[in-house]
Amino acid sequence: MKNPLPPRPTVVTLCGSSRFIEQMAVVGWELEKAGKIMLGLHLLPMAYAECPDHIAEFQGVAARMDELHLRKIDMCDEVFVVNVDGYIGESTSREIAYAHAHGKPVRYLEPDLLTEADKDHPVVTFTAAPCKPWWPGDARVEPFMGKVRAAIKKHVKDPDVVADIYNRAYEAVYAAITTHGGSNG
Repeated sequence: MKNPLPPRPTVVTLCGSSRFIEQMAVVGWELEKAGKIMLGLHLLPMAYAECPDHIAEFQGVAARMDELHLRKIDMCDEVFVVNVDGYIGESTSREIAYAHAHGKPVRYLEPDLLTEADKDHPVVTFTAAPCKPWWPGDARVEPFMGKVRAAIKKHVKDPDVVADIYNRAYEAVYAAITTHGGSNG
């Protein structure tokens, strides 16, 4: 008698703003380490394109990529939304609605940061516990970022700008700590 095949791993499609592609890469890695198959966006090197973000629009293939992403949702067992700082944009909202319409469970990186409007929206529901023990992930950086996030949100109201500034600040703090070998100056 042949050995039975192991059970098929859960297939997860990552959804979220492409501005969080680096966070999505970390989320994908962590979930794959946990034995899941990941579908999502690609983290491309900056040298690949002449634009810093939104490469699909830049190359004129955004509609095709959006449609392929819906096919990834069709193929998966569940959707994982990478909503850094609670941000869920238009495209991600459409993907969440599509996933719910097709009976796919949806989980969130930061469910506690959904806005009240998002919580009341019929397509945004919780189907699993929060999963954020590993992003942003560096315990040396985290003590600095709470005050940074609060300061940014105090002075900036646009969530896109808040997310961009926060990500740049996180990268700068991480670079300073790793370059200088510690967190105490």
